[in-house]
Amino acid sequence: MDRLAIRSSVMDFLIIGGAVLVACAVLSFAIPETGMRVAALFLINLSAVLSIVVFMGFSGVMTFGHIGFMSLGAYFGAYLTLPTVMKAQFLPGLPDWLIAVDLPVIAAVPIVMLVVGLVAVVIGLSVCRLPVDTAPIATIGILVIIHGVLIGARDLTRGIQPLFGFGALDGLWLPLGFALFTVAVALVFRVTPTGLKLQASRDNELSAAASGVAVFRVRLVGWTLSAMLIAGSGLLLAHYLTVISPRQFYFVQMFALLAMAIVGGVSTVTGAVVGTGLVTALSELTRRIEGAPWLEAAGLPPLFGLSQLVLAGAILFIMYRRPSGLIAWREPSSRLFARLPAPTSANASAASVQPAASVTASGTQPALELRGLSKSFAGVKALSDVSFALKRGETLSLIGPNGSGKTTLVNLVTGVIRPDAGAVYLNGEAITGDVPHLVARRGIARTFQNIRLFETMSVADNVRLAALDVADDPRSRAFELLAELGLSDVAQTPAGELSYGRRRRVEIARAVALAPSVLLLDEPTAGMNETESADLADIITRLKARFGLSLLVIEHDQAFVRNLSDRVLVLNQGELIAGGTADEVRRNSQVIEAYLGRGAASDLNTVYGQEETENPKQKTTTERN
Repeated sequence: MDRLAIRSSVMDFLIIGGAVLVACAVLSFAIPETGMRVAALFLINLSAVLSIVVFMGFSGVMTFGHIGFMSLGAYFGAYLTLPTVMKAQFLPGLPDWLIAVDLPVIAAVPIVMLVVGLVAVVIGLSVCRLPVDTAPIATIGILVIIHGVLIGARDLTRGIQPLFGFGALDGLWLPLGFALFTVAVALVFRVTPTGLKLQASRDNELSAAASGVAVFRVRLVGWTLSAMLIAGSGLLLAHYLTVISPRQFYFVQMFALLAMAIVGGVSTVTGAVVGTGLVTALSELTRRIEGAPWLEAAGLPPLFGLSQLVLAGAILFIMYRRPSGLIAWREPSSRLFARLPAPTSANASAASVQPAASVTASGTQPALELRGLSKSFAGVKALSDVSFALKRGETLSLIGPNGSGKTTLVNLVTGVIRPDAGAVYLNGEAITGDVPHLVARRGIARTFQNIRLFETMSVADNVRLAALDVADDPRSRAFELLAELGLSDVAQTPAGELSYGRRRRVEIARAVALAPSVLLLDEPTAGMNETESADLADIITRLKARFGLSLLVIEHDQAFVRNLSDRVLVLNQGELIAGGTADEVRRNSQVIEAYLGRGAASDLNTVYGQEETENPKQKTTTERN
């Protein structure tokens, strides 16, 4: 694991842990009589909210089902911690060996976390495969099912009747210890390779997969870890309340936890602490107002439901003013120390890796080969029997009018979509049907027509993410590539804050960080002026020579294509219509007809402007158009 990231996590833990201790001290002494109980509830809620952050905050997938895992933690914990007599009397469905178990709470917490974690894995195998927009509906179903099981299994849960007999918590030590444990777990998980990949999938799922991230796998890890943490919170809540029932673990409680996460900022551990503190304080205040004696003295009825009304108002206000929450995206260390030191040149050199398969593959074997590739959408042919080979070390440009199927071809090669017919070969091995993250790991990297960066992550982390599985020192490799592309000065800047040209360079650096043998560039100069395009051509040429890349470039800028390409292919209406050098292709009558229509083929100057000897500057401008 990255030592600098661990160092920043330790610093964050000291800052956040200190803030939690101060909050507990303030609550304990500021609120007469009930301060200790309010502080204990704050700590239990904090650990529950942090568990939601670990999944929902880091993955971007909304979840309503975690309160169900909290209820399982409470009831499974009851089987381990309730007195034997109570279990024999009220839970006759339990096996005799479980009735005989009587553990202290601190010993039961890890067992409960493990059991609920196993349940979460089984459920997550389905939920974590769902798209971001449909997964929340599934989590509602999970909550409803768990709630229904708790009510229906009366011999195991007492059904709708309260289950009591829990020993009260002794002071704040256990809730405080577990809250600090969840803070530490969340902070460390955030900077682990799995946590970094999970956050990348939150920012852009397709780009994460193209960077080698197995999105389902990292989501399942985050889902399981968060379920385990909230199960421990459920057990502590049962002993805090000393009596539980299924209704305490349903939509009202889930709404309260989500309010804490959203108000503070669901993407950060700091936000969870701030949100939990504010919402706990608001809830305590409104609860005291709901049935206050002065309401009766003033002839007013009790204001039941005031807590929910205030929470709803707080969520709406925060979402309107700060959609990402009060503390979003960045933890204290990254705010206080925005620039981490760059690795030394020695470390950067050691981080270099060879492009995938570039050394062992045969020199005569094509780097990439397409055979009879076809794809239709709703009966419309996007590609029809496309075949060509990209030679090792070659720069091959693919041009054609808009809608000719160029990006569809790249999506087929990289596994985003599957072909109706045909096959794709990388270094002689069939990769047809491989999912995007496997294609990326086998040696094909890509950029996107519309830039897809991980906007909330730093520039360095964008590039480091792609190097996690291919470099011994991913951070050094990231800084090496950033220096190569002139981006060292913005390494710690969130990628979403960069100018267009620099964003494009970051995307190229991230692609090269995968150590590919084949690099696919989808309209890399889109939106650039002539100077920026020329600079990018120099960068790409330098990267190709240094890392032994074979390039497939999709581009409309004819000057860029001519300067960069060894060979040019032309795609029109899903079919290859021409191929050869840039000069040969630009004079092909079929190509001119595809771009300008049937009547233009006889007048080459209509396409290319005047000859270079007459007005080269005007010609270049015409080609770009």
